[in-house]
Amino acid sequence: MGKKTSEKPVQYVLTLSEEQAKCLSAACEFYARIRIGQFNEIIHRCLDLSIESGDYCRRRDEAERLLYLARKEIYPELYGIGHSYGVGNCTGKMEDAGIVWELYEVLRNKIAWHEHPEGGGGVNFYPPWSIHGRPLAKCEVVEIK
Repeated sequence: MGKKTSEKPVQYVLTLSEEQAKCLSAACEFYARIRIGQFNEIIHRCLDLSIESGDYCRRRDEAERLLYLARKEIYPELYGIGHSYGVGNCTGKMEDAGIVWELYEVLRNKIAWHEHPEGGGGVNFYPPWSIHGRPLAKCEVVEIK
């Protein structure tokens, strides 16, 4: 992802509010999905239903068509609207997608367990997994007194 600036291993410690953690989690998921070719996520995340317009379906369909054309130019080997490289195939130039997906998994898991300590049946409660076997980020919830 960039040139290493230090010979010694370092850690960056980031303290986030609950709102910041949720935003960072969503941003990581969004970036990873776009990076692996899931351009339709742009429509799902950005086409605002609150904007009064009688032509939502036309705007959605046109955005989908244009994003499909853009993805074809960027990733010509992908075909079909729902096709992507898949988050588990993030290697080489797409390794950054794997790194941010792991961050997303760590954050969404911690947020889910904090909000619902009794657990739940959704994927958010599954333990985060490392795509390439590297150590996962650490996250803990600390109550502010």
